[in-house]
Amino acid sequence: MRAALLLALCCLAAAAAPACGNPAAPLGPCEISSTPFSPAPPGIVAVVSRIDYESGPVPAGFMLSQYVLWLTVPLGTTPNAGVTLGAGTPIFLRTGARAAVATTACAIRLGDRVELLHDQSVGYGAVQAPPGAPVYSGTQLVILR
Repeated sequence: MRAALLLALCCLAAAAAPACGNPAAPLGPCEISSTPFSPAPPGIVAVVSRIDYESGPVPAGFMLSQYVLWLTVPLGTTPNAGVTLGAGTPIFLRTGARAAVATTACAIRLGDRVELLHDQSVGYGAVQAPPGAPVYSGTQLVILR
């Protein structure tokens, strides 16, 4: 039994080794980005209403790996914006008046208040946003707790 367990652990380690040693490999959904915190003012401050993780092949052949959040921006009572967070999007956590510390998208919870920096692209009609709402591509997300 010990030999079987040891063999299984060795196989698992061997399978994981290539990704661990390759700094160019894409980040997994729960790995911390090394991108530094940007103090720029957020484009959107909202409450997280829905969290989805998408992963799989896309027509171009690449693997898609992203978190999709539906947000309720103030003055709204239902989700009224969407945001996609790619595997390399920097995520930070700020508790009270403390400085923001790096974390992962896995730390996001329903009901969290978040500050979002996003690029200038915006789309409508995407499944990553509530019906009729815009979807943004996030460049940094700060979870406020």
